[in-house]
Amino acid sequence: MIRQLDEAKFKVYIYYALGYCILTILSILFIDKPLALIIHYKRIDQLYVFKYFSEFMPWLLTLLVLVFSVRNELFIRHTSYNLIGKISLGLLSISYFFIFLELSLTAKTWLKNVSGRYWPKTWIHSNLSLINHGVYGFNWGNGYFNQSCFPSGHTVLTVFCYFWLCYLKPQYRKIWLVLVLLTPISLVCLDYHYLGDCLAGTGIAIIIAATSLHLYQFYVVPRIAFLIK
Repeated sequence: MIRQLDEAKFKVYIYYALGYCILTILSILFIDKPLALIIHYKRIDQLYVFKYFSEFMPWLLTLLVLVFSVRNELFIRHTSYNLIGKISLGLLSISYFFIFLELSLTAKTWLKNVSGRYWPKTWIHSNLSLINHGVYGFNWGNGYFNQSCFPSGHTVLTVFCYFWLCYLKPQYRKIWLVLVLLTPISLVCLDYHYLGDCLAGTGIAIIIAATSLHLYQFYVVPRIAFLIK
């Protein structure tokens, strides 16, 4: 079963993304700093089981998208197509996924470079942070070379994969939701990111993932299908 993302659903997801933008602002203003300090003082950031989730889950979700993309095109969808046509669509699906994934990560990198938000704690390249240096806020235009935590790239990647998994295998969407939530929860609990970073990453991923799926379903596949039957 394939989940269709029509015009109405696409608009709903855009509204969701705008909602996450509002939540991001509220989190930056009122939640991020006290939450990061509480996590540190309660030594929650020493529970390194979260580290495995934050590092492993993006790879797992990306792999699942690749596996189900190929499986759906070869064995489930387009049963009237020949083998070459099915393989072509499978490769197209994977290529298309990676193009828009790269677009979402590029948007993330651009926002990092522009925002220059100080990290919750120091962990790479002597980055300035709240816990280690007592700085909080944004250093606009100076976020190059991992000197910015806003938004969360790991969250962008996992939420983007979540949308594609819900499209490919919607019957397992509750499982996908649990898996994808492990990443931002782990990042916040490790003080690798503020909550606002993860909310912003979610908003970015929703916009680009919803756009990619809408275009793929209603514009890309129908226009090339006749070439490979």
